Amino acid sequence: MPAAHAQTPTWTAAVQPANPTPTDDTGALGRSLTTDAAGNQYLAGVLQNGGGSGAPATRVFGSTSLTGGGGFASGFVAKLSLSQQWLWAVKATGNGEALGFEHVVVNPAGDTYAIGAVNDDGSISPNGGTVVTVGSYTYTTTKAEANFITRLNANGQPQALIGLSGTRILAAGWDATAGNLVVAGEYTGTVTLGSTTLPAAPSSGLFVARLNAAGQWVSAVGATTTGTASSSRFVVSQTAVGPQGQVAVAFRIRNGSVTLGSTTVNSTSATQATHVIAQLSATNQWTAATQVAAPGTSSVAYITNELQYDRTGNVWLAGEGGGPGLQLGSSTVNEDEFVARLSPAGQWGAVGTIGHSGSPSATNTYGLAVDAQGNAVLVGELPNVITYTFGTRTLANPTAGRNFVARFNPTTQSWDYAQLAPAISTDGQFYFEAITLDAVGNMFATGTFRGNISFGATTLAYPASFGGNAFVAKLSNAGLPLGVRPTAGVAPLALYPNPAAAGTPATLRLPVAAPAGLPVTLRDALGRAVRTSTIPVGKLEATVATAGLAPGLYLLEAGAQRAQLVVE
Repeated sequence: MPAAHAQTPTWTAAVQPANPTPTDDTGALGRSLTTDAAGNQYLAGVLQNGGGSGAPATRVFGSTSLTGGGGFASGFVAKLSLSQQWLWAVKATGNGEALGFEHVVVNPAGDTYAIGAVNDDGSISPNGGTVVTVGSYTYTTTKAEANFITRLNANGQPQALIGLSGTRILAAGWDATAGNLVVAGEYTGTVTLGSTTLPAAPSSGLFVARLNAAGQWVSAVGATTTGTASSSRFVVSQTAVGPQGQVAVAFRIRNGSVTLGSTTVNSTSATQATHVIAQLSATNQWTAATQVAAPGTSSVAYITNELQYDRTGNVWLAGEGGGPGLQLGSSTVNEDEFVARLSPAGQWGAVGTIGHSGSPSATNTYGLAVDAQGNAVLVGELPNVITYTFGTRTLANPTAGRNFVARFNPTTQSWDYAQLAPAISTDGQFYFEAITLDAVGNMFATGTFRGNISFGATTLAYPASFGGNAFVAKLSNAGLPLGVRPTAGVAPLALYPNPAAAGTPATLRLPVAAPAGLPVTLRDALGRAVRTSTIPVGKLEATVATAGLAPGLYLLEAGAQRAQLVVE
């Protein structure tokens, strides 16, 4: 067994913000998590005011204390260092019912984009009117459901606030080639983004939009169903943004049709939905629409829990089969929880299932991430006290509702490991909301807990009887790092200076002149393309720009050749 596979995933660290009144009934919930090339972690979430007392929630992030505003909830975004020290924290407040941060994205220059959501009662405030405040910036919503995007500099200082009303952003990511933030999700009614007005969606539609560094919407696409019958449905379940700015949208449609470029998806059933994962290129061209019909008499094909890209452009789906006989390509899933890989061309590939014999309840997936070698890491819940099967591996669950972590290898089409997550104390509560992986395969997880829980040698305690607290916990060796292995018969690349100071160009030299135009890609530690260029035919050298790159380890690819570049 390779050494990388033999390393046991181990919980090694955890941290929580402090509550000055730890026994009150307020809450804090981690909703989204990401890392940068230097290993810093960025957490976005919700501050929940007291459910019974109505007291505003206060949490202390290092030297920064944040107190929620009006309504039920406010948002927070915070940065942790590599050693899990709080560096800064910022809040978003409103005068409506509730808001919070749902997604966080960091670009190679170190800017943070925190994406929030406003949820007001449409029967009370159909035209919105909530004033969202982040720092000195404000945005007033015009519909009950809305989003807002704040850009923060490397020191956590708000630089802009952009609002969208009538939308529900489900995913966000950074297109390093174009230098744009990409968001995707669902919308209702009429929504205008920049110079583009999306097709009117009386019930629901899907959208993808791109925001440049100046805070301007540079493009947007949308689609909605033609179905108008009472049985018609169009539901966007999940979206994902890929490392090159591509987007995947998972939706289901019933008794209606939707047109995506040259492809029209038709559903004529009033009782069974057709499930679709549609893929959009970085230039806003629909490239694939993979359809799965509900099996037998089931109303749905599968429940979509998570959607993620890997570094090579494959889409990973974590879900639960909707009925006996569900087929994904050549794999039978039935009613099990599963993780499946979809190629850029829309073809099903490797599929891994989690069996739950002896129980009607499948596992629940709450987080999915893909490591640098293309393996899927997922976390979730084991609802029953039975033995679950991860391929040939078994995992006995001693307590109903215990959490788990597992990794699926698409090359061997088997599970590398499956293990129980730490146990919470009696009468406590603990669940995951999101995970992310860093360059060397460490997993960082967030969610909420109440009670006592030990992540390795670190014990977190939250003694309240109600509410809960956010956390960030680290699992070492959860994923596998990106290795640079010499390719047989291929001469190595020369790259100098290396290390290179940020802003100082590095020079790439080939062993022989390029016989044809040779694509060059520089990837960050998470596998995302941050620079792309082409070496012209007949040339030996090319310059690799490092301006705007955060310090860290990068991988340079030139055809079949690879080299690591350290930016300081």
